[in-house]
Amino acid sequence: MSSSTHSTRARTRDYWRECLAALQKSWPGLNETEIRKITQADCKKWASAYAKTASPTRYNNTVAVLRHVLNVAAEAGVVYSNVAAVVKRAAVRSKEISLPTIDKLNAMIAAMRARHSRTLQLGFLGDRHKGDRLSARATQYSERGPALLRPDKDDSQCGASWFSGLRASMAQMSN
Repeated sequence: MSSSTHSTRARTRDYWRECLAALQKSWPGLNETEIRKITQADCKKWASAYAKTASPTRYNNTVAVLRHVLNVAAEAGVVYSNVAAVVKRAAVRSKEISLPTIDKLNAMIAAMRARHSRTLQLGFLGDRHKGDRLSARATQYSERGPALLRPDKDDSQCGASWFSGLRASMAQMSN
């Protein structure tokens, strides 16, 4: 078993324990209440209050913990049915992603250049070309998108024929 698999599992257990702790903290007296005495009205009251303080994802997962506990009790015959089934899930809205404007992107590129160095590395070209230096003008952003201009060395000096093909591909894309 890899260490990343093990740590993911451990973190998952920790997360569900956090949800259980949040349920206990947000529902005063829950630990002392006999499970048979929990009603649908109690679940709705708790859910209404908790939904105001928790994120939709945390709320939904905490409700899942409550439902699971009551499902176990129902399967064991301790309660007749799961009273938490009436609790509705919260809508989880994804974040709206927006691309930066051309001016903003140019400003970000200029800030990166000023902060780091005049060289850029092309990670998509692989390890063989990681060290190839590009001029300060190597990456520009125009109305059509990013355009790679030229390395500091010509193709024969860097020992790579990739640049000729890249230049031709970029020329075709810009037409």
